[in-house]
Amino acid sequence: MRRSNAPSSQSLDRALRLLDRLASTGAEMSVADICAFTEISKSTAYSMIQSFLAAGYLERNGESGKYSLGYKLYENGMAYRYKFPFIHVASKHAHMYSQKYATRVTVSVLYEFDKVVQILTFDSSPIPDMAWGYALPSYASAMGKTLLAYQDEEQVYDWLESAKLIKYTPTTVTDIDVIMNQLRKLRKNGYFVAYGEYNPARVCISAPIFDMPGRCVASFSFQTSPEDMDVRGTELVTAVKLAARSISSELGNKDLGEF
Repeated sequence: MRRSNAPSSQSLDRALRLLDRLASTGAEMSVADICAFTEISKSTAYSMIQSFLAAGYLERNGESGKYSLGYKLYENGMAYRYKFPFIHVASKHAHMYSQKYATRVTVSVLYEFDKVVQILTFDSSPIPDMAWGYALPSYASAMGKTLLAYQDEEQVYDWLESAKLIKYTPTTVTDIDVIMNQLRKLRKNGYFVAYGEYNPARVCISAPIFDMPGRCVASFSFQTSPEDMDVRGTELVTAVKLAARSISSELGNKDLGEF
């Protein structure tokens, strides 16, 4: 489903942009900062802030007097995952595989064609913690390519042609024909490995999760270091494929062919 082009409320747009800004920077903002960013008067800013504070969307630092994101956004974000009926099955396997292989495991879904949302993460890896929960560009991640591979090929190609493909790292693929060939190979092999396409210090291995009717509903991924991939690459790829198949089987998909 594409985004609506219907007119929106300017005040609501500004409020949402403020929350996005606070989320993306992680920095606190003063009333003056909020006024400058949203281009609203101080009285309007105070009214907006009070509404957000009362609802839990903002919190005030008693020492600095500045504002940051409140608990309510975290609460709502955690609730987002439960709109997906497979989350309980996927959670059990993700937790088990994360501990078994001492790695970071992520289950992700596709938002339209351009974004991958990480709805579930377990991290038992020894590598430095990586932020999660944010949306990744689908074309520059193994989890995203896994999900794109099972969309209508013509629609994916049309989207890639219209999209602004950013080269995040030296290994990010932005050539449309190369990406399409990667997606075809992914469908054939049942998994994909991306070497630092979004984060140069990470390798991501991903495989598709299918529901009972055979639709790809999510991706199951390991994220690790290049050094770990050199040592355990074959083992990790096999584990990712097995985990995705196990989840798909529990969701009722029995037509997975040979492993």
